[in-house]
Amino acid sequence: MAFYLRKGFNFGPVRLNLSKGGVGVSGGITGARVGMSPRGAYVHGGRSGLYYRKYARTGKGRSPSVMESRSAASISPQTDNLSTGGGTVEVFVDTGSTFPSPVRIRRPDPFPAPDLPQTERLLYFAGLPGLLLLLGTALGLFGGVVAAAGLALLAFSLGSHFYVGHKNRQAAELLDAMRQELIREKPRHEKINSLLQQATRLTGTWRKWFDFHGGYELEEAFAEKPDRIPESLIGQFERQSALTRAEIEELHIALFQRRFESLARDHSLTEKDERHLRDLAKRLGLGDQQIGEELDTLAILAEIRRETESFPEETEPPVRLTGGEKCYAAVPGRLLKEKVQQYRTIDRVRHKYVGFEIEMDGTICLTGKRILIVAEGSRDYRLNRILDVLLSLEDATVRLVLDGRKTPVILTMERPALFAARLQHLLDAQLV
Repeated sequence: MAFYLRKGFNFGPVRLNLSKGGVGVSGGITGARVGMSPRGAYVHGGRSGLYYRKYARTGKGRSPSVMESRSAASISPQTDNLSTGGGTVEVFVDTGSTFPSPVRIRRPDPFPAPDLPQTERLLYFAGLPGLLLLLGTALGLFGGVVAAAGLALLAFSLGSHFYVGHKNRQAAELLDAMRQELIREKPRHEKINSLLQQATRLTGTWRKWFDFHGGYELEEAFAEKPDRIPESLIGQFERQSALTRAEIEELHIALFQRRFESLARDHSLTEKDERHLRDLAKRLGLGDQQIGEELDTLAILAEIRRETESFPEETEPPVRLTGGEKCYAAVPGRLLKEKVQQYRTIDRVRHKYVGFEIEMDGTICLTGKRILIVAEGSRDYRLNRILDVLLSLEDATVRLVLDGRKTPVILTMERPALFAARLQHLLDAQLV
């Protein structure tokens, strides 16, 4: 189990939740849900900022991908008869019933920095056998040649252990010195330049490890306050870095993604923040191919911001409404229901694969009193029954938690963020 602090920010009444693997928006009361993110299936719940998320596995230590989950939907429903000692995990699969996602969801790339070398395996596979050979020689089991081999193995493993430990400390101390300098009110440029020069004396993995982490810290400081760090230092770092162009691009992507989350974490993403992010993307040479998901999200946020600045405009309803009822949205959409597609048991864990099925396909009308779905028949849900609104950009759905109803009402449409923003605006108006 892994707990994490929810990363999100209020955008008027709408909350945008951010993660390395995707984005989602919710408004109202927090709740619990099980879903499919770009990292795979997950169970999610919690309150007061502390949340729990657990990913389901489809193999040994591997989370299912979106594509794997989609393919699972085509398998005929079946139940495995294996024991289920690990409990049950519910996995959502894409059955093609929802509208396309308004953002370009991608699988998250891990931060590309290599780990510092470790010597535990070397001590185990070389040092321990060497020690055993020396012990056997002392007991008279082996001759002098074996003793020499054991001594060589032991010396090699211990020598390597101390050498690698020394180089690790050297790289870590250099990175710590860089961090301490960058958090100063007025970083000393000559000191940073000196640290970058010292980094050139590192070799191999230690050099790349420092260049990834040190370069990230340096460019992040420049992104936050460009007046504190001259652009010449950034140019110097990138010219003398041991990183390839592709690796520097990966570093830039990681920097932009984390900067995006940092700005959006605890406050509204203002127009000034949006301009800063777009300027940062331009300065880092990043475009749609690298940060398309974030750019799509920025566009949606701008749309929500414009929507929340004034009361929604009226639109023509698809059917005759009751006296005094006004329509604020009428869009093609679907009412969905969840249905079990199949059961499988993987690594002694029972997996229940659940997918959306279309219950009604027609027009979704939002009025000041209700949500009306018009198809061959009609169905409506009163606004005064809505306890929570959960918007997922990943699958273009809006979930409504209703008072007195165990399961949420699930809607999908082409522009779910705009619909959710107008809905939340009307819900807030009822509370005034």
